Amino acid sequence: MTAKYENTKYENTKELRQEMENYVDKGIAFAQTKDAKDVLGLGVITVSGQSIGKVSRVRFHPKTYSFEGIVCKRTKYGLKLQTCYLCEKYIERITNDAILLNIDPAHIWIGHKIVNADGKVLGRVSLVNRINDTNNIESFVCKKFIFRKMTIPMSAVKSLGASIITKSTYTQVKKNEF
Repeated sequence: MTAKYENTKYENTKELRQEMENYVDKGIAFAQTKDAKDVLGLGVITVSGQSIGKVSRVRFHPKTYSFEGIVCKRTKYGLKLQTCYLCEKYIERITNDAILLNIDPAHIWIGHKIVNADGKVLGRVSLVNRINDTNNIESFVCKKFIFRKMTIPMSAVKSLGASIITKSTYTQVKKNEF
């Protein structure tokens, strides 16, 4: 009976449901399920509401075939950036229109200003050092001029927002007293 469906293309799930037998015990009916391909191309939105790209792939566990995560093709201002893999732990919800994350991925801080406790701008984030492959930030590399770089550990950061504010004053930062 499966050979009957191999070469047939259905316009929508309603047509398929009319010709298909359903075998459901504890799960949900076929009409209520989604195909993995429906997720491809959906926008990926951070917890703060920033769009970071679109889903290019859906990944499953190699043995259990349970959902593991997505690959996001990142874009910013229309430019293609490096793709990123987001595991299931960082996904809050999948809707018909977008994938909503429960985090702000560490890479979104690149380009943000770093300001000390005195209000003086130290520079902009050029690199975010993470702890292994997690979203936990170890430190920020701050670039003020072309050749001047400074590493600011996460323990020296007071808050993350429109800009990154350090706990230290300018003189403490200058002496690397975090």
